[in-house]
Amino acid sequence: MNIVSKWFHCLQKSTTRQQRTTFRNSTIVQTLENRLLLTINIVFDYRYDSSGFFASQQRRDALEAAASVFEERITDDLTAITPGGSNSWSAVFVNPTTNVQVTLPNLAVQSNTIIVFPGARDLPSGLGVGGPGGFSGSGTPAFISNLQTRGETGITSSGTNDTDFSLWGGAITFDNAVTWNFSLNQPSAGENDFYSVAMHELAHVLGFGTADSFVNKINASNRFTGSVATAAFGGSIPMKSDQFGNLDEGHFADNVTGKIPGTQIQQESAMDPQLTTGTRKLLTDIDWGALDDLGWDVTPVQMAAGNVDGDSDFDSNDSFLIQLVMLAASNQHIDESKGSSPVSADNIRIAVNSLQTAGDVDGNGKFDANDAFLIHLVKLAGDNSQIDQFKGTSVLSAAQIRTRVDALGSSNAPTGRSSARGNSVLAAVHAEIDFSSPSSNTDPTPILPFSEDAAITDLAFANDDFRDWLTIVGA
Repeated sequence: MNIVSKWFHCLQKSTTRQQRTTFRNSTIVQTLENRLLLTINIVFDYRYDSSGFFASQQRRDALEAAASVFEERITDDLTAITPGGSNSWSAVFVNPTTNVQVTLPNLAVQSNTIIVFPGARDLPSGLGVGGPGGFSGSGTPAFISNLQTRGETGITSSGTNDTDFSLWGGAITFDNAVTWNFSLNQPSAGENDFYSVAMHELAHVLGFGTADSFVNKINASNRFTGSVATAAFGGSIPMKSDQFGNLDEGHFADNVTGKIPGTQIQQESAMDPQLTTGTRKLLTDIDWGALDDLGWDVTPVQMAAGNVDGDSDFDSNDSFLIQLVMLAASNQHIDESKGSSPVSADNIRIAVNSLQTAGDVDGNGKFDANDAFLIHLVKLAGDNSQIDQFKGTSVLSAAQIRTRVDALGSSNAPTGRSSARGNSVLAAVHAEIDFSSPSSNTDPTPILPFSEDAAITDLAFANDDFRDWLTIVGA
């Protein structure tokens, strides 16, 4: 009978600076309802959430949303852990609420599943702590090998030369003494963004800064040298160190930036140790590259020219923002109307203006408000008769216009906007207004309720009158 045990090291260092709050890592696991996914399934088990931090469904939903970010792109096949007979094992991790070590015997882990135990307590510093769990076990050589590798290659018992990483799961803890934003929309001033912190800590559970295969790629100059991440960054990436030069091997250095996948938008790495209160950070290409480098199979994101809101796909939120910019909306209008996008109004404007030739969907040789209108019409599921009705002087067929719009992004169905705060531009774009009588439909006073269904189906207004109305209200 073989016996094996292994503890993954956990990150405990953290720092703070003005207007910024640090992340920290440790070992924790949680379980929620199963989701439909491509391969891996991050399942949250709340049995150790004894303080009831996750009693609210909104908080669980935000955690699920963070997990889905990884589930949608990581395509590894992990074998099941099935104890029985002479084969037994224990998951070892830190209770996320009490900070006391837990030894949980014979946890059954389904294939392609990672179990995470979440909870909360008053952390001495930082917003969160997360990392993979350890284990001990005994049984047949095949069972012991599966505990160590879950069917992945490139993993050794010593970890010295590991090029891959696997795990049964882990644990994450959130600070229960701070003000959180649990909404999937952007945080307000003074709120710490739970979605951002949850993604950061789940990345640590998945081995960022905690896996031997990650640490093995940090050179003597304290720089990360993984090939995928460095290709995205343009060279080796500096790791965080304190004022005395001591290495924090779990975080990229402060202010290291990458691009939001599928865009040209630069953002500070989500895996540096800090998050500015009142802001959101997404995983950048260098963060994803590091996960790829430590052994995960990460699906590439298609570069979509029309993805101006930075959420990695081209949908009707992007087309709405394209229309706002091309109708000369102010930065305030953009900020009020960008939904959950973490991208600044200035960067959204830059992304829209960079479309140029690609944005010329009506074929008149220039990218203008008519193109923006048609782009939004297509992404709101306008049919060919509606496109023909509102294409203006374009000589292209509706099918040709649709093809040009689709070329700005993926072929995914539009996801639409979940909400819109009232202002004159939003009212003009989405209101149920019949502009067929120009003399009576130029009153900019009403701010009508948003209805995307109406925007899709009630298109009985003339294109030119629509723009005339916007001109009158100064949009």
